Amino acid sequence: MMMALPIIGTQLVPGKIRLIFSLSLTYIVVCSGNSNAILSPNISLFTLFFIVMTQVLIGVLMGLVIHIIFQTFMLAGQLISMQMGLGFASLMDPENGVSVPIIGQLYVMIATLLYLSMNGHLFVISILVDSFTQIPVNQLDLSSLQVEKFIELGSFMFSYALKIALPAVVTILITNISFGMMTKAAPQLNIFTLGFSITLIAGIALIYICLSFMITEFTEVSEKAHSTLVALIE
Repeated sequence: MMMALPIIGTQLVPGKIRLIFSLSLTYIVVCSGNSNAILSPNISLFTLFFIVMTQVLIGVLMGLVIHIIFQTFMLAGQLISMQMGLGFASLMDPENGVSVPIIGQLYVMIATLLYLSMNGHLFVISILVDSFTQIPVNQLDLSSLQVEKFIELGSFMFSYALKIALPAVVTILITNISFGMMTKAAPQLNIFTLGFSITLIAGIALIYICLSFMITEFTEVSEKAHSTLVALIE
């Protein structure tokens, strides 16, 4: 889970730090008495390997569920950047190690600060501790793992990202259509020479307006992801 989480599992955090966090959480879970890690002394090597892979799968799914929160805003920022004509303006994403449009990086930075301010990381740790009670380590049946909830969250990511970007995308589209009509009506004015500047200004103004609703949008996305995370281990 530490490797798949969007904040701790990034390239900005050294592997030794993630290892220390993992060992610390392991010690806390074992001392809490909720681990249910009672294994038979005659357990076979194949069964032990299967148990380890099962725990890895659960941890990766939990990390990816939280990762979808940030990818929703990343995707929304990319849609807005493409419509504004800022697709060429990219920054290196320190979390994923790839170049992303500048608006997407801005949205991810704001989402990261909001998630930490809302103590979302503490909620994930509490769900991790509860998962050992809901799905014991020695349980080999994965039928209780609600994987279909994770698939539904993936479709929610694309639909909600479009919902976030829709006001700016529609406004910029209307602006471009207006430029096209003006150019068709009076070709000698050469409106398209100012088109990029006006589109950029309109996009920045829309982003400024939409940021006032970002707390509400982030709350909805995080609540959906957290409810999926809880349902995943029930």
